[in-house]
Amino acid sequence: MAGGFDFYGYALAAGVLALFVWYFWHVGASMLKGARVLNAYFDGRAARQRAALDHEALHGPPPLWLKAARVAAIGSLVAVLAVLFWMRLPA
Repeated sequence: MAGGFDFYGYALAAGVLALFVWYFWHVGASMLKGARVLNAYFDGRAARQRAALDHEALHGPPPLWLKAARVAAIGSLVAVLAVLFWMRLPA
């Protein structure tokens, strides 16, 4: 064995280290970005409620068919989720 400088080994180690650093930096930055988006969403709740109340005061309450369509859409999504969960359980 030669006791010389192992260029390829050090290059491989530096590349692996760079990938680890990049991965953890990327995951941390993504988590912070998600936390900021979630915080902005929760902070904007009062503004969305005011806008909804202003819209209702200007245009009146939503019609019954729209309320029924919203309930049907959410109900069907819950039913599909229950069916998928039921099919996932072992027999």
